[in-house]
Amino acid sequence: AWYDLADHLFDSNNVEFILQTVGITEASDLVRNVARTGMLMLTEQFVTCPILYGLWEIPVSTLLNGAPPSRIQYEIKDKLGDMLIENAKVWTLVNIIIYNAPLQYRTGMANIMDIIWQSIVSDFAADCGTPEGVEEDVDAGFEEGLVVAMQDESLEHVGNKAMMNGSEEKLKINTAKDVVERQRVLVR
Repeated sequence: AWYDLADHLFDSNNVEFILQTVGITEASDLVRNVARTGMLMLTEQFVTCPILYGLWEIPVSTLLNGAPPSRIQYEIKDKLGDMLIENAKVWTLVNIIIYNAPLQYRTGMANIMDIIWQSIVSDFAADCGTPEGVEEDVDAGFEEGLVVAMQDESLEHVGNKAMMNGSEEKLKINTAKDVVERQRVLVR
């Protein structure tokens, strides 16, 4: 649907009109094609993507991650700029190819690239709705929590028993995971 609309918005008459508006009256086919591709990419980057990310990707991810609706505006403010920068890095070259391909192949070409793009978006989505710095706080408290947990008498006794069996490292890892999980529950 987007490619049909984009082709309609930037058909040869509209591209010619825009070029004349900026003072280019005699344009070769190459100049018209480059201008059309640039207009399509700018429209996608600065109109379509902010709307899509700001009204769908970020809000839905925020809500699915358990944050209240009041958190959405902060997530959009925090993540939209970074998503647009990543979008430009990933899609610029691809869009040059896609927008110059025949219309019937564009959706398929875009879907192939979208597999890669969705892995990038999933990183942003995973962070939506979490208070800033929560992950860092949990990671920073990892070693401290491990020490506190190991100082507990019952864990120290289990730890001594595990050392005699040669499985001290496994105990530390399991204990540390429990501490991190308890911290995550407390944060939420």
